[in-house]
Amino acid sequence: VNYGVAFAVIEKIITGHRRFLIEALALEVAKALTAGFPQIKRAEITVRKPNAPVPGVLDHVEVTVVWPE
Repeated sequence: VNYGVAFAVIEKIITGHRRFLIEALALEVAKALTAGFPQIKRAEITVRKPNAPVPGVLDHVEVTVVWPE
């Protein structure tokens, strides 16, 4: 995998339209990588959001998705 190209794919997704769930972002990245790189058979993507607007004292929230499941 050309990591520069993979980074460009991820960057385009992250800087594109707004998503309201980090789960949606992680899943979109996983799907794009498996679709765009035939050598990637399974993607495990973790997205961490610091200072998330949730009640309580949290450093961050984080989600991991696996595609395909």
